Amino acid sequence: MRLATMLRELDCEVFYVDMAEYLNLTVSVEITDFLISVLGGFSEKIDARYGADPARPGFFERVWNFLTSEVKVEGLELEGGTGDIKAKLKMSLQQNPTFKQEMQKKTRGHVARLVQEARGFVNDALDTIRSKTSPGKKVVFNGWRQIQGEIYATFSVWSVCA
Repeated sequence: MRLATMLRELDCEVFYVDMAEYLNLTVSVEITDFLISVLGGFSEKIDARYGADPARPGFFERVWNFLTSEVKVEGLELEGGTGDIKAKLKMSLQQNPTFKQEMQKKTRGHVARLVQEARGFVNDALDTIRSKTSPGKKVVFNGWRQIQGEIYATFSVWSVCA
């Protein structure tokens, strides 16, 4: 993690998410499950570093509200009988290929709206991070992992480092 060390020396707040914790990397990944997983991981890292804010839902909770209210994912069963939505959605995306395929089908026509939710979450996350650190704090988020043996998926919020 030499890059993270160098970025911290440049006064950046650095977040790293290992995508293997959030996605089954042996099956195909679509933009919807990638966004949900990477930003869900980012949300968990923020909560782990600064503590959960009951007034601010995490990304998994936010996206589940979106899926149930706008995408109408009736019949889509989450893994795990107990636990919160965050844990169930994370487990379902990572361990249940049937859930993942059904979610991909149901979200294909809603990518623009999901991206809008993602942007709103990132803006809220940056506000939270900067309220806990400093208003001008640079934030770098990176989630990467080799997917399908040939593609590297990297998501970085470089625009906020300017």
